[in-house]
Amino acid sequence: MLPSSRKAALLRASVNIAAASARTSSPPTPVCLLKISRNVSIVPAEHDPFTTQYLERFGKKPRKGLNEDMVERTARNSITDKVKEFVPPASWESPDADPVILVQNGIRLGKMQILLRYYARCREAGRTSELTSQDFEDILKMIAGYKSSDGEGARALVEVYEDMIAAGHSPSQRAEVAMLKGLASSKNLAAAVLHVRSLQAKRPAVLEGLEVYNALLQLLGDRRRGEAGLALFERMLKAGRKPDSHTYAALIDCHAARGDAEAAISVYNLLVREGYKITPGVLVKVLRAVAPLGKANLINKFFDEFAKRGWTPPTAAWAAAMRGHAARGMVGNEIGLMYRSMRRAGVPGSTDLYSVLINAFAALGDTAGANRAFYKAELVRDFRPSSSMYASLVSAYANKNLYLLGWRVVREALGLHNRLDAAIVAPLAEDMIGKHPDYVRDTLTVAGFSPDDCGEVITRLMQALLVKGNGDASVALFELLGQEGSFWKELTITGGQYKVAVEAYAMKGDIAKAQEMFNQWETAESSSTHARPYNILIEAYTKAGNVDKAVETFKLMKPRGVVRDVGSYEAVFGALEAGNGDPALVKPFVAEALAGGIVPADKLEATTRAFAKVATANAWLEGLGI
Repeated sequence: MLPSSRKAALLRASVNIAAASARTSSPPTPVCLLKISRNVSIVPAEHDPFTTQYLERFGKKPRKGLNEDMVERTARNSITDKVKEFVPPASWESPDADPVILVQNGIRLGKMQILLRYYARCREAGRTSELTSQDFEDILKMIAGYKSSDGEGARALVEVYEDMIAAGHSPSQRAEVAMLKGLASSKNLAAAVLHVRSLQAKRPAVLEGLEVYNALLQLLGDRRRGEAGLALFERMLKAGRKPDSHTYAALIDCHAARGDAEAAISVYNLLVREGYKITPGVLVKVLRAVAPLGKANLINKFFDEFAKRGWTPPTAAWAAAMRGHAARGMVGNEIGLMYRSMRRAGVPGSTDLYSVLINAFAALGDTAGANRAFYKAELVRDFRPSSSMYASLVSAYANKNLYLLGWRVVREALGLHNRLDAAIVAPLAEDMIGKHPDYVRDTLTVAGFSPDDCGEVITRLMQALLVKGNGDASVALFELLGQEGSFWKELTITGGQYKVAVEAYAMKGDIAKAQEMFNQWETAESSSTHARPYNILIEAYTKAGNVDKAVETFKLMKPRGVVRDVGSYEAVFGALEAGNGDPALVKPFVAEALAGGIVPADKLEATTRAFAKVATANAWLEGLGI
């Protein structure tokens, strides 16, 4: 790999070529772009996370500590301005730049948003047919790892896949695996199931190996569908498919999803006994399976296995071991010692590991320790703290009744991510219950939230209170919005707030008000295809004994373009069971669910019973080619 200085020099050369071209008096010519080698990632030195400066900082030992009087100052010290993003050179933004090369450079850089922007330009220019099969495969892999809450990733994935076929390329098994991962990461496991069915109907040769089925099995484990994963594994055996090491590795995750650590260990023992290749990833999976048990002997046994095999435990292994030891009561400095051992071994941290570390100090009531764990030196550059890290730090403050400091951390999280997860504000929600509206207003004002931010904060607070089962408090918070004399009167109630209010009033038992909020949400977000408000209203009518209204609400979804998810079917099958299950309705609803690729979740019993009544509990497996 080229040194950073050489990479920067090459990049400057490409910019200088473009600048020289622009200064000539001859007619404009296409911009000469430097095409990045597939094996070389060209990033300017100031953005390169592996510069000498960063390595020196990264190699430092963790700071020894913060005094209590430094906690507040550290909490206010935002790191958002220290995270630098790659900015493409001006020559790349020129309208004359070759869109195919731009896409290929976006792939090499590994920058998702840049890649999507350049791919859109390539599509507009009608040049996607010039991309190679490898280019398409790389794009699919990148999008598959892209997490988006609005479905942007899944839409882009389908678009690229269709362009690949239109360009005359036949997607390989690796490309199909990327498709499955990307579809499932959009929280739409049904789309992944339907894709496998389409392969069976159109390109059955792709399913001759194990790669696609292994990927689907892994997705079921990742999405906590352990029972469905076991059913798929049994079907593979009956079809004569001989499992490989990847199959068994995915099966470990399926057992872990069911909470069956003993079965996960049995699969690992089988791999060892039968001579299958054991990889560090397999050991990490077993560690994750046994961690919730909090048994030191099991955790140490599988963690020590890395050293026995001559491997350095990866970050994920350390995180799983720390989580396991925390589950058995190890806190604070004990976990900190493990972290220091990890850093001495040269293993980098991760957001998951830092969350465990922060929680360990929080359990000890050590806010200074939690701060040290959050504001590690390696967070300064090219590291974005995750929502779980912020939630852990906020929890540390809330445990010590330092609510204002907690809110300042929430403000920092909102500034970095431009949105909030309810989990981040959840530790602070209890403090808002029963408080005067002035307290809510003053707390957020002193914490530094702008009026524009308050709407997002209120929405997440409402959600957090619902998770805690406190519908009354969530309703009370919602009713502050737009109230005359209230701090929030100038805020426009958003569709998102109406959506949460549906659940809040339903939890409170006020079905009429829940329906009113549902109508307001539909008006505010007429193009929304979110299924959850429908699901909540169906469940609310079921609890109120109005099965007809519940079924009527379910029937509204399809004409309005709302895709029914597994929660929708669980709600309507629950309603039909409460009304003694009209067979005339159950059968077509089951047929529709199966046609839509719905996979029953482990804890959704009404759906499983409905499937079993009409067909079989695992009827979703039909059409998968096994």
